[in-house]
Amino acid sequence: MTKIVKVEEETSINRLRKLLDVEPYPIKHQTGMVYGSEVKYVSWTFPERTYDTVELLHLTDVQYGHVECRVHKVKEYIQWVLKEPNRFVLFGGDMIDAATLLSVGSPLENTGEPQQQIYEFCELMFQVITNAGRAKRLGMLVY
Repeated sequence: MTKIVKVEEETSINRLRKLLDVEPYPIKHQTGMVYGSEVKYVSWTFPERTYDTVELLHLTDVQYGHVECRVHKVKEYIQWVLKEPNRFVLFGGDMIDAATLLSVGSPLENTGEPQQQIYEFCELMFQVITNAGRAKRLGMLVY
């Protein structure tokens, strides 16, 4: 008889959790309609009575790395989100500008190379989360 063992998905957030020694978040997610590396929907299951209310906030089009991105406002917004345990952010598209010569925008309007923008954005999100003393919430901000 074959025994089925569930193996934890090797995703970026799981690798980061292991690296930082952060416990898995008690709120579980489920994906559906997976085509290759694309996921068409993600659903979250909150344990009963964890929160009286849940605030889901959609953050999109930050364009980090563009000269007009107001990084101080992004930090301020995330700090506001982390003040309440029932607030969760869903990241949408265009979080990083990363313009190239083939982009509609111009790389001359960027503060750095695309790869540099990715590293800086990840570092910003990590700093904001850990400085707020809420490292255990890591994982709800990104899927």
